[in-house]
Amino acid sequence: MRIGFLQFAPIFGNKEKNLELLVNTLKKTNPLPEVLVLPELAFTGYTFINKKEAVLLSE
Repeated sequence: MRIGFLQFAPIFGNKEKNLELLVNTLKKTNPLPEVLVLPELAFTGYTFINKKEAVLLSE
């Protein structure tokens, strides 16, 4: 089984651009992995810049 890991810095809140980055990276990958491991919340870029932002966006 071929396993791939892709580490990148997602763009905060920009799902389309993050997905585009993944697709473009995979187009250059040969052979393709059977399983691809991505960072948590890789598409949404949902990371916090600081504690204040985390509190403001928390539920």
